[in-house]
Order: sequence, then C-alpha cells, then structure tokens
Amino acid sequence: MGRSSNPRSTNQRAIAVTDTGIGIASEDQKHIFNPFARADHSNKLHPSDSTGLGLAIVARLVNLLQGKISLVSQLGVGSTFTVILPLEVTTNVEVIATDFH
Repeated sequence: MGRSSNPRSTNQRAIAVTDTGIGIASEDQKHIFNPFARADHSNKLHPSDSTGLGLAIVARLVNLLQGKISLVSQLGVGSTFTVILPLEVTTNVEVIATDFH
C-alpha cells in the first residue's frame, strides 16, 4: 500500500493499494464497483466467498467524500486501486452559497 500526494493539487491526497494477485479482466473492470459484482474466476479450484459488496461500499464512500476511485489491472500481474480525496469536502449549503457570490 502506498500513500502519496497528487502532484496536480495540494488540496488532494491519493492512496494507492497494489497487489500481485491474479488481476481483473477488462470486461469485469467495467462493473467491479457495482453492488454484487464479482469478477469471473471460473478457472479457480474453489469458489469465491465474496459478496461483491466491498468495492461498491468503498466507491460509494469515496463518492460521498467527493473523491475518485480508479482501477488498473492486468490478468496474471495484479491490480492497483487508487483513491483520490479532497482535503476539504464541500457541503451542499456551501456549494449553493458559492454559486450566488
């Protein structure tokens, strides 16, 4: 797991988590952040015991915190999940007040 600041902005921080696992196929990456989505690993010897909710929950929390989450993955190599979060979160009231000034 790594932690770094985003070079484009000092108002954000990035956290990257990398593994050297089996990777996620590109067709599975398209929906991996949806609730109950699970990557197809039918070639595994044992079935996955995941519910497909973990990444959906993380994506929702990142969204609520006005951040972004991304995935880079290659089969047989591993995956890197990167979360970029602002240091300050704007509430709806602040957004409305800012829009009228």
